Amino acid sequence: MTLSDVAYLLLIACFVALFWQHLDIGHRAYRAARNYTGALGLTLLDQSIVLRKFAVRKSNNSLFALERHYHFEFCSVGDQRYPGKITFIGKRQSSIELAPYKTSEQTTPIE
Repeated sequence: MTLSDVAYLLLIACFVALFWQHLDIGHRAYRAARNYTGALGLTLLDQSIVLRKFAVRKSNNSLFALERHYHFEFCSVGDQRYPGKITFIGKRQSSIELAPYKTSEQTTPIE
């Protein structure tokens, strides 16, 4: 085994570790979206989230980190889909945003 073989194996191991970490953060984002919508009495639709964008960004904890933007859909009453977005910087959740949605509270008209 030559030094170049060791370097190739190390490079492959780094890519596998990065891919594994990326999958883990995707699962964290799904759980965070599911828990957040569930706490508000909403339903996370399709049991999935989608990575829409990622970029390298300066982090508070390290020199740089990957910023990942995941999108998902939820419903409140069951008749319409609403978009949501969750952002991770590195392994930490940065923000979660929900579009305005309809609630099930019915108001009585004032006479």
